[in-house]
Amino acid sequence: SCLLLTPPLRAVAPSAANQVTLALSLAGKLGASAGFVLAYMLPAEVFPTKMRGFAIGVANVFARMGSMIAPLCASAPPIVVQIGLGSMSIAICALAMAKLPDL
Repeated sequence: SCLLLTPPLRAVAPSAANQVTLALSLAGKLGASAGFVLAYMLPAEVFPTKMRGFAIGVANVFARMGSMIAPLCASAPPIVVQIGLGSMSIAICALAMAKLPDL
């Protein structure tokens, strides 16, 4: 969602866009780091022992797919990457939150 905020911000306030883009990038990095930590902690609490390894493996597969797609995003225009990844992350998070069991 931090990626979705930068294009409109550049249009409204171009003088402060670099500082705000940096702050939003750091906030996104913080969220990504927290997500990787939770990707290993949440399956340990939610899934039974027999399924735990499989669940962590699936989470690891998606993490590695993201690291394979990252170089392809470097050659795309920044606005396409920002809108594409930002909207995809919001959609995946909404779907995942709808499927989480009540703890």
